[in-house]
Amino acid sequence: MPKNIFRRLTEALDTVSGKIHSGHLHENELDLEEKKLAALVEITKYVKSLDFLSHEKTKERLRYFFNSRFNYRSTALYFECGLNKIESAVSYAGKTLERKIGSGTIEMILESKNEKTINMAISQFRIGIGQEQPDEWFISDMAKRFPKAEKSSSLTIEECRTELAFLGYCTKHFYEKELAKLDKRKLAFLLYVLNSVDGKVALERSILLGFIKGKLETIRGVSLNVGNQVDVVIGLLQLENPLFIE
Repeated sequence: MPKNIFRRLTEALDTVSGKIHSGHLHENELDLEEKKLAALVEITKYVKSLDFLSHEKTKERLRYFFNSRFNYRSTALYFECGLNKIESAVSYAGKTLERKIGSGTIEMILESKNEKTINMAISQFRIGIGQEQPDEWFISDMAKRFPKAEKSSSLTIEECRTELAFLGYCTKHFYEKELAKLDKRKLAFLLYVLNSVDGKVALERSILLGFIKGKLETIRGVSLNVGNQVDVVIGLLQLENPLFIE
């Protein structure tokens, strides 16, 4: 029987902990392993919460299964049911968890050679469980963010050119018109990269998140407009992946 995700997570924790306590690591190696451990512990806390399951009976069986150190037979005896029922419950729970956090997230952390890869993996995990909500990075209910309307005897409309242009950009009419110009297939693909737990696009997700979160607004003291930031994104992708094709 192939190892389920729960055993893989436990073995990853044991492997990293063993390296940390071996006394054979240099300072930079120790720091990397400690960051791996912190990431794996974060995932473990989520797994133990069983929040990825909805049925209480399945949760009850999984809790006992965890406490028995993954002993199928002991769990079946405790619940007075067939071994196949416990195997099915564990298999279902494992597949449900993998769909949530990504099937290769644990291995991505375990095999990381640098902090950047660990961060990509943990971001993938957080998006999968809903801790990071990509929709929150985009403006909704903009009017609720506006200041309260206030009369002024000292201002004229002519003095509010920048603010007036901003209001124009915030209208439903403007966004519907601009959205209609876009390739929906390409937009859907970008949203998939941002929202998915697919480890194959972890690097691309990391770079796009930097752009979406405003981390590319200033490079070496130079402020960049959105168009220039997009150029930086494409450049980073080409740098990280020489086979990248626009």
